[in-house]
Amino acid sequence: MSSPVEQHEHSARLARALVALEKMQAKLEASEREKREPVAIVGMACRFPGGGNDPKAFWDLLREGRDTIVEVPPDRWDLDAYYDPDPDALGKMYTRWGGFLKDVRLDELDARFYGIAPREVASMDPQHRLMLEVTWEALAHAGLVPERLANSLTGVFVGVMLNDYAQLQMKQADPALLDAYMALGNDSSFMAGRISYILGAQGPSMAVNTACSSSLVSVHLACQSLRSRECNLAIAGGVNVILAPDGHIVSSRLRSQSPNGRCKTFDAAADGYVRGEGCGVVVLKRLSDAIADGDPVLAVIRGGAVNHDGPSGGLTVPSGPAQEAVIRRALASAGVEPSQVSYVEAHGTATPLGDPIEIRALQRVFEEGRPQAQPLTIGSVKTNVGHLEAAAGIAGLIKVVLMLQHREIPPHLHLTKPTPAIPWNQLPIAIPTQLQSWAGGSGQRVAGVSSFGLSGINAHLIVEEAPPEQAQRRAAEPPAARSAYLLPLSARSEPALQELARSYQAFLADGGAGANLRLDDICYTASTRRSHYEHRLAVAGSTREALVDHLGAFLKGEPRPAFSYREASLRRPKVVFVFSGQGSQWPHMGRELLRASPVFRKALEECDRAFRAHVDWSLLEQLAADESSSRMADIDVLQPVLFAVSVALAAQWRSWGIEPDAVVGHSMGEVAAAYVAGVLSLEDAARVICLRSALLRRVRGQGTMALAEISLAQARTELKGYEDRLSIAASNSPTSTVLAGEPQALQEVMANLQRQNIFCRNVKVDVASHSPQVEPLLAELRALLKELRPKAASVPVYSTVTGKPTDGTDWDAAYWQRNLREPVLFSPVIEQLLSNQHHVFLELSPHPILLQSVERTARAAQQAGIVLPSLRRDEAEVEVMLQALGALHTAGHPIDWRAHYPESRQSIPLPAYPWQRSRFWVDLKRAADFRPTVSHSERSRPAARERALEADAAHPDHADGTPSRFYDDSVERERVIKPDEVYLTFGILRQQIPGFSWIMSVYGLSEREEHTEALLNAQRGLRSVLFRGVDWSSVQKVLDFGCGYASDLISLGKKHPHLTLHGYTISSEQAAIDAERIHARGLQDRIRVFARDSAKDEFPDRYDLIFGFEVVTHIADKVALFSNISRNLQNGGFLLLADFIANSVSAINVQETASYNVNAEEWAELLSRHNLRVVESVDISLEASHFLEDPGFDGHLDIVSKRFGLTELVRRNFDAMRNFGKALEKGLMSYALIIIQKDDFANRPYLKRANRAKLGALTPLTAFEDGGAWAAPSEGADLENVAPHALREWVYEVAWPEKKHAPRQEGASAPGRWLLLADRHGLGDALASRLREQGEFCTVLWAGGDASAPGQLSVNPEDPADWQRVLSQLESEGPFRNVVHLWSLDSGGNAAPSVTVLDETLRLGCGSLPLLVQRLCRGAGQTAKLWLVTRGAQAVGKEAVSVAQAPLWGAGRVLALEHPEVWGGLVDLSPAAEKGELEALWQELRTPDGEDQIAYRGAKRHVARLVRSDVTAESPVTWRDDGAYLITGGLGALGLQVARWLVSKGARHLILASRSGLPDSDQWKSLPNESPFRSQVHAVQELQSMGASVQIVRCDVGEQAQVASLIEGIRQGPVPLVGIFHAAGVSTHRSWQETDPALFSSVFRPKAAGAWLLHEYTRDMPLSCFVMFSSASAVWGAQGMAAYAAANHALDALAHLRRSQGLAATSINWGRWTEGGMAGSEEAKRFFSQIGLEAMPTEAALAMLGRLAGSRAAQRVVASVDWSRFKPLQEAKRQRPFLENIKTAQPVQKEPAGGARSELLLRLEEAPSSRRRAILMEHVRVEVARVLGAEPSRLEPQQGFFQMGMNSLMSIELKKHLETSLRHGLPSTIAFEYPTVDAMTGFLAKEVPALSALLSAPSEEASQDAAVVDSDILDLLGEAGRLSESELSDLAHSFPGDGSHE
Repeated sequence: MSSPVEQHEHSARLARALVALEKMQAKLEASEREKREPVAIVGMACRFPGGGNDPKAFWDLLREGRDTIVEVPPDRWDLDAYYDPDPDALGKMYTRWGGFLKDVRLDELDARFYGIAPREVASMDPQHRLMLEVTWEALAHAGLVPERLANSLTGVFVGVMLNDYAQLQMKQADPALLDAYMALGNDSSFMAGRISYILGAQGPSMAVNTACSSSLVSVHLACQSLRSRECNLAIAGGVNVILAPDGHIVSSRLRSQSPNGRCKTFDAAADGYVRGEGCGVVVLKRLSDAIADGDPVLAVIRGGAVNHDGPSGGLTVPSGPAQEAVIRRALASAGVEPSQVSYVEAHGTATPLGDPIEIRALQRVFEEGRPQAQPLTIGSVKTNVGHLEAAAGIAGLIKVVLMLQHREIPPHLHLTKPTPAIPWNQLPIAIPTQLQSWAGGSGQRVAGVSSFGLSGINAHLIVEEAPPEQAQRRAAEPPAARSAYLLPLSARSEPALQELARSYQAFLADGGAGANLRLDDICYTASTRRSHYEHRLAVAGSTREALVDHLGAFLKGEPRPAFSYREASLRRPKVVFVFSGQGSQWPHMGRELLRASPVFRKALEECDRAFRAHVDWSLLEQLAADESSSRMADIDVLQPVLFAVSVALAAQWRSWGIEPDAVVGHSMGEVAAAYVAGVLSLEDAARVICLRSALLRRVRGQGTMALAEISLAQARTELKGYEDRLSIAASNSPTSTVLAGEPQALQEVMANLQRQNIFCRNVKVDVASHSPQVEPLLAELRALLKELRPKAASVPVYSTVTGKPTDGTDWDAAYWQRNLREPVLFSPVIEQLLSNQHHVFLELSPHPILLQSVERTARAAQQAGIVLPSLRRDEAEVEVMLQALGALHTAGHPIDWRAHYPESRQSIPLPAYPWQRSRFWVDLKRAADFRPTVSHSERSRPAARERALEADAAHPDHADGTPSRFYDDSVERERVIKPDEVYLTFGILRQQIPGFSWIMSVYGLSEREEHTEALLNAQRGLRSVLFRGVDWSSVQKVLDFGCGYASDLISLGKKHPHLTLHGYTISSEQAAIDAERIHARGLQDRIRVFARDSAKDEFPDRYDLIFGFEVVTHIADKVALFSNISRNLQNGGFLLLADFIANSVSAINVQETASYNVNAEEWAELLSRHNLRVVESVDISLEASHFLEDPGFDGHLDIVSKRFGLTELVRRNFDAMRNFGKALEKGLMSYALIIIQKDDFANRPYLKRANRAKLGALTPLTAFEDGGAWAAPSEGADLENVAPHALREWVYEVAWPEKKHAPRQEGASAPGRWLLLADRHGLGDALASRLREQGEFCTVLWAGGDASAPGQLSVNPEDPADWQRVLSQLESEGPFRNVVHLWSLDSGGNAAPSVTVLDETLRLGCGSLPLLVQRLCRGAGQTAKLWLVTRGAQAVGKEAVSVAQAPLWGAGRVLALEHPEVWGGLVDLSPAAEKGELEALWQELRTPDGEDQIAYRGAKRHVARLVRSDVTAESPVTWRDDGAYLITGGLGALGLQVARWLVSKGARHLILASRSGLPDSDQWKSLPNESPFRSQVHAVQELQSMGASVQIVRCDVGEQAQVASLIEGIRQGPVPLVGIFHAAGVSTHRSWQETDPALFSSVFRPKAAGAWLLHEYTRDMPLSCFVMFSSASAVWGAQGMAAYAAANHALDALAHLRRSQGLAATSINWGRWTEGGMAGSEEAKRFFSQIGLEAMPTEAALAMLGRLAGSRAAQRVVASVDWSRFKPLQEAKRQRPFLENIKTAQPVQKEPAGGARSELLLRLEEAPSSRRRAILMEHVRVEVARVLGAEPSRLEPQQGFFQMGMNSLMSIELKKHLETSLRHGLPSTIAFEYPTVDAMTGFLAKEVPALSALLSAPSEEASQDAAVVDSDILDLLGEAGRLSESELSDLAHSFPGDGSHE
């Protein structure tokens, strides 16, 4: 028997088990609920036939039973040409009908709205365009702001099946017009991807093609994604656009279309469907989320299912059982009984086969338990709009949602006689032919929606009406009416804003769609649930009628305070809270706000409580008092009341999200400013204002004040002699000063001023503050306030006592003493604020009394300023505040709209965005213009077509009659059939050979055998130059487009067995001979020759390499040839040509040889037009002329003619060829070997310039062979065989020249907040103190620990949540000016760290940056500059280097590339702290001079520069056979390359360390073919066969224990370790926005930590080399490679550290190798090549490795870079001083004869001075439009280039266009630094000397005193002839001058 204790334990276990079971049960139930969670449709939009372009219009046409089918519009295709009523007519359609969109231009798009460049839009399928528009409208319908979806889990699911636009482009467009954007614009995946990209969404994104069910399947997939929480919001829909006749023709073959174009679904006359087009989108959320978020719920998707027909009567035959099954599964998924469904939207294609099958399936599912009196109602939207194919399902779904909303069922059309194939009397089914109400029954209305795909994929959804609580919420009582409303509207352009305002005016007017909607809901939706674009209008009004009236005034151009409109600033404008002094009071002030605003009331109540310690009256009572009981006339009541109202107004503004960037107070207003800025507590502020005003009461009546229109300096002059009785009380503006003091003395001064005609007047006050009158009060005031304890301000404060910014800590009793007595320096402070870019001034007072002064100060300073009141005397208070709030919004200040609507409101449909569409279309040509047409009968018989082509080739002529044959092939067979090499080209002879005759040698008749060999060698030499740079291992498919006798193909086929080779020859005889030659050599499986014309016949494949030797010259239609080549050459692939360039203005045509030779300019145009870029062009004219030199040519030609019976045609051809040699000798033509690369990424203007430069200055053969980049070494070559030029070009190092700090003029620092990530060694503290001394505001952020002092915070660097908390707190306090990162200094200078210290430093260094950078780039730091500070991290001299801190430099260099907008720079301090370094650092941060990589060593300042270097092997390494070499990453591609090379150099003992290792050697033979180890095993076996001992060790070099074990094992081994090659590492491409600390750690460990561990465990070993494979990305950065660059820079630092310790070390920052490494896919390799990062041949790189290992260099960069391409891209966003010494070859621009100036400069010189800036601006506008592909007239001066789709490549193109037109070099960053037409015009006018002189110099005709008239006014005067007299009068009065009212 168990004891009580055991029983208790048993009971406890049972209890725990029951609890666990209950938890499991709860989890299971929750999981099941999630799987079935209903999905809410919260928004939808559409474009459907017949004008159904929004849900309301679609419902109207459904409800009215409209048939929208029309004849095919003429803009689609020529209907009569394709129509034939005979269904059997081939290539025809038997129907003329379709459902087409109405009032929708498919060739248009508002490209600017989406920021897509016009040149890109032209290639976009209209389906993509429709989806973009409809998606945006659906999001707006849902009340979702697209900008808030960035980085959210939003999914995009798009159904699409057609690609008519792509077909049109491929069939009908000139291939030269096709560009790289065609794929992006037509591939269906980009339709979804583009929407996700523009939204910034990160959920799933996919295009779905299940034929006709595509869109409903997309919705189903979206619901599944939501339920699985893969996304939180889903956008789903489908689109179908009919542009080409193909679909109609194909469906006519299927006999599926109705001849009369009507879907007679379920009717006896049903004879097929009619095709239609359209687009529909729904926005989906989980129902619980939609309700929680207050979203409108239109309907609910309860469940759904998708299946396939499976085995049926045929692939396209519908399956009844499958349809039944999918509906049953959908019902089960929804948890809905069949009897609950009262309507089904049928697929209903109106085919005699499909309709009965669908009805019977519905019957089997829904008839059970359904009485005949309550039949299932069915219908099909296809009867209205046709079969929308991919959009059919979404059309049905939207129809059902509209039916549920309106509780009506629209009529089903074209049902006259139900089909007898269905037993209707047996079915409880009804089909409505009239509009009928939808009875609700006992429960919710539920419907089913079916959509079945032609390919057998079926979908069904169960849809229910919105939950009852949603309807109740919509019908709930409205909240209390507001006293005023604010309606914000915005658009991307001014015309769009006008149109939107007009839409809202009609919407709100009586009879408008919004007339019966709650005004509160309208304004709520417009403000909180709409995007706010740059062109903004905000309208305030108290009623609907007022808003309509104000909108009308805006549209008529009538200014009113009720509205404001402007283009919002791209950056948040800086707002100044201005607190005025006495004088703004009025009866009843504040009363309306007390009633309306809880925030305002609460602030006043707090002030009331604070006052009670000092006064005997109630604030709230005084504000409510009538005239008889009010004490407002008393100064000791009035001033505290004004203080309280100002404080309450500040609270109100802050509640709406308006935080001040600075505060300023005027006289007593400084008390409110001090409280609002956090300098004084409310209690202290109340003490100051109450006691100060009480003291002033004593001096009432003793003094007075006057306002005079004089400057501060003038005032001082006027008061001389009155100093003891009068003072300057305030300087309000540059020409307005207040005087105060004794009344009699003041009257005397005023009289004197009036005698000088200076305006002055008395101010109605009886206390003369700021004058001698208050001096008796000062001592007492100071004593009363001695307990004040001011704190550092949380907001920048400007003192009007000192006239300077301050942190407020000195605002003690003495300060308030000065505040009462000294003058108010208001105007000087406003001037400072304006100069520091504060442009919005908000006065917080009952009535504005300072705004006029601010305006005058701004006008005098020629600065733009916006001045706004909070309230105005005797005006509705809420409305005035909303007017100012609207003005702040239109200026670009963010508003917290949700705080403006704290109660729940309804999101309602509002007028749609007015798209400002423009036409974008690929210009089409007839296919016959450039491609051979093939008849229908030939298309149907491929074999016949092939024979026809061959027959045509037998007697071919070019388009203009060019003979096709050069040799007479009919007599050549015997001569050419046997030899492998029979070339039909010239060759390279470096010098003339006496007696040599090329024609005798060709025919084997030369008397000297060596001449035959010389012929072949010359021809081989030509090929060698072209082929020697090809990496054949990366080439798969090759084409010779003029293959002659296929000798080149045969040669390549023999050398490279993996190649597939094709040849084209226009001669059928040649083709037959070639086939025989190829077959004889057994190469027929890999080489094919076609008898086709390269200019006319499409090539049969796509190729990696295409070549042609002396072929282009013989083709007249070169455009057709290069179009064919470009279409069929892979991007990045090469085209190799040997051909002629005419050195003349026009082409040189030689009819005898059928040669058509164009000049270099035409060559450049041809190639660039087809996206072909010349890599190298080699001039062999001299060598070819030697080849053709034959003094005895006539006799030799006779001999050959007699021997071989040459025809007269061939004789003439040969005879004319000697003229080629003479033309080459005389320079009339050049013979060039041209290496060309396909480059789809470059734009044509760039290609044309690059090609022109290359072809206009050919490289002589000798110079090319001395150092051309194409002249790569052959296999097995050593470094000595590499061209010296390449050696010089590949090697770089980082130099550190001295350079003194030279701050820029504009560097004068503006006050702003600083964030210091402070170190624990005191530098951060010292810097913070220095900042505060200078009046700067800073926050100190510590890594860990507590920070309780003011202005200090701490964060746990390893806790992302803590980071987010701190960053959010910092962001809420406003933007930063500078962020300084000092945490890395805590790792301790040059101390040799351990791995633990390295990890800690990584945590505080690189690991601390990702979250900080991500927030800076999108939050409060958008204007901040980030500075990274290290100590001893760079090898400036020979001192030891801090390995721990170095990675920060690698990461920083990448950050500078990716985010130049937040980049400040890198500063490396001396290894040991130096005197004066604080001052040096302060100067760098405060006044940067453009340098961003700086090192201080003592007092010397050094800057980083990349410079060319060389490799000198002082002591060449002896590769020992008695020592072991360790290679980490030894089984990787690089490691194995190094291993082979070492063995080839004599090494015999290798240790290959790898994380994965290899299986045991006894398993090697049994490894399967697909095993990843097979290639590695093969490589190891190859090394062993070379005589090497190879040890494979499994070791993760990032793990200390494993490295220790590895090295200990080597120490115990028989062979000593003599060298290390560290090639281990991982590379992950991730932008800074996606980077996190874990990524840094994962990349850092194998690369950096691994290197350190190897150093630690081998430092006592006598190693001859310690080589680390670093990356060039660590030196110049690489986008997306921050972690990789950081880890590699640690290797660089370690190399310098080891060298300083006397140890061997070399770090090589490698560029790209042709083999191995981390270059990525073939596409990546091509991309790198195109941006200028060429691959180095592996053998050459290894030879360089050998040299570096034997040199004294600790670090070198080895990379093949084309700087002319790479440097502009590196500098596209900002100048990089680091690359200053790297010069790029610039094409020489020849100055026109006589030094003629450019056309632009001439125009400017001839224009009047007043017009010059406008001309320059128009020029800039045109050039910008040119690169964007936009219309210049549509570019607004302030419009951002990058908002319109400009990218880095386009920015470089723009720069070069401008340089050409201005004849002046410009910075590469110009488009990024001046990204609007206006900004760029201003820069050019100032910085280009010629423009500066022209735009600043007055014209000769203008008199010196002539008024400058704005160019816009001049334009207006030009219209004067059309104006009436009254209009002219109005115009005259609008000019400044006499009679104007400024």
